[in-house]
Amino acid sequence: MMSLNKTIEKLNEIGFSLSDNLKCRDEKILEFAEKVEEINPGAFIDFINEKTEWNICDCCGMVENSECLIWTEGNEDQKAQKFFNNDFIAVCRECYEKPICVYCDSLEQRKELHFVCDCCNNGMCDECYDSDMEHTNHYHLPLENCESELQKTLIKRVCNSEDPQYICEKCFDKALTTEKIAFIKEDLENLVGTRWTKHSLQKHLHEKYELSETLNDVDESGLVANNAFIMGIFDDYGYMDIYYLLDRNRKIYVTEVNVSYE
Repeated sequence: MMSLNKTIEKLNEIGFSLSDNLKCRDEKILEFAEKVEEINPGAFIDFINEKTEWNICDCCGMVENSECLIWTEGNEDQKAQKFFNNDFIAVCRECYEKPICVYCDSLEQRKELHFVCDCCNNGMCDECYDSDMEHTNHYHLPLENCESELQKTLIKRVCNSEDPQYICEKCFDKALTTEKIAFIKEDLENLVGTRWTKHSLQKHLHEKYELSETLNDVDESGLVANNAFIMGIFDDYGYMDIYYLLDRNRKIYVTEVNVSYE
């Protein structure tokens, strides 16, 4: 029977690399070496399917625990859809996170791209750059085109930069949705223990967080209540619950704030 190191070396020669995180890696590799007369791709794939919880990255051939791979079928992420369109069903995280072109379906991972997003590092390949394609999937100097201080804050957060040069459309949308909710969730803790009139609280939330929906009185069951507000952040996407007491002057004393989102 071939030794462990020789078996791994042979697997590398025929295009398979083994993740350091594989469950029972050495034990399973020795079991494979004992069962087969000749090490070949077909035999190894059959062994993986029958005897392990591993799978193979369709991009680079890395053998990884199935739970650690990104599965592209039915995955709504734009990048996952590109892999799926190229018949890559299972992709390791290293391949998935390499920069690619956001303008075409090519998955060729280039060292140099144009208009590199400061958030995700994706950009525009030479072929798309030299074509007549409009450059609409990214924004240059996004802070200069922000409509408010809140938008500037969110873009800085998602890019982890005080002066981002480029941001792709996907990351821009992320900044104004999920990142906005995360920011609001962190910042709203400052409301606890403060006093407002309903009008002044509503105005504050509109101005600081750009929320347009008015405060509605509800309780957790959705019934009208005297001690809670709910305010939408996005349609069917996120909302906040503000719990309060009324003081002697009928002012709102905020006791708790929760933010939830899908």
